[in-house]
Amino acid sequence: MQTNSSDQTLTSSGKSTPNGSLGRPNKKGYKKYVIGGIIIVLVIVFFIVHSAGSSTSIIQTAPVTIGNVVEIVSVTGQVLPVNKADLSFEKSGTVSSINVVVGDTVKSGDPIASLDSATDQATLATQQAKLNDLTRSLRPVEYAADQSTVNAAQVALTNAEADDLNASHQAYVSAQSAINNYSDTFFTNPQSVNPTINVTVQSQQNQIAINNERLEVSGSLAAWKADTATSTTLLADANGYLSTIKAFLSDLSVIVNSLNPGNSSLSQNIITADVATMNSALAGENSAATDVTAAQTELTNAVSSLASAQSQFALDQAGSSQDAIDAQAAQVALACTRYDHIAY
Repeated sequence: MQTNSSDQTLTSSGKSTPNGSLGRPNKKGYKKYVIGGIIIVLVIVFFIVHSAGSSTSIIQTAPVTIGNVVEIVSVTGQVLPVNKADLSFEKSGTVSSINVVVGDTVKSGDPIASLDSATDQATLATQQAKLNDLTRSLRPVEYAADQSTVNAAQVALTNAEADDLNASHQAYVSAQSAINNYSDTFFTNPQSVNPTINVTVQSQQNQIAINNERLEVSGSLAAWKADTATSTTLLADANGYLSTIKAFLSDLSVIVNSLNPGNSSLSQNIITADVATMNSALAGENSAATDVTAAQTELTNAVSSLASAQSQFALDQAGSSQDAIDAQAAQVALACTRYDHIAY
């Protein structure tokens, strides 16, 4: 079929439309597009409105000023100072006062706390008193006391020297009695230049020795009786004489105690009496030695006491040495320092 190309156009359905006009879409299809677009728009609006409703924004306003920006941070922990100092006293003691509380402002030199000062104050006073005592001169009453001590010591020494002379004489008498009245009963011509023992001796050598010892004792007793030495040396001499006598009596005692009826032709009663006589002689010598020892001790103590009293008197008159004064001054300074540090 032929058509006029200038007047009609063939559509896809085979129908012709007037030339010069566009073909319209189907009416039902158009509505579908419109409804779909509306739904999409509504969904978008819903989500926008829902999102805006779930997070409400609060806008804060303030006048514009110049100042510091303060930021507050909430944390948990221990607050520490930027700078701190651990304080302590230079010595131990009891805290008597606290002059500040937490938060007070202090400056260098301000006392914060104090210790009990009673002990330190007493120590300082004691040390100062000692220093004052070292630097002062001897008071009249002290001078008199020192002089009295020296005089008493001198009297004690004089008495000791007199006692020594008496003790030496008494010791001589006791020793002479022990020899003449007891030991000489065992000798023939005991006080001669040739004394001879009259009891049995185990050997001739021992017999000669004991005879010589008896002769030496006679010489000691004679020298002791004639001794005119001073008391200081007289007692030393007496000890020498007694040493000779004691050695003789000890050797004689061995001989006498060795006697028995079999070796001496003496009865037991006589031997027993001889032993008793010998013991009396030994007792006499021991008594003499005791007297001399006691007198010597008394004299030594008296000499020492006098020397000590005289030395102390001289020291008191001269005063303390500079070294002693300096040493005590140092003790005062130390006590002063400790007393000054009772506060912090």
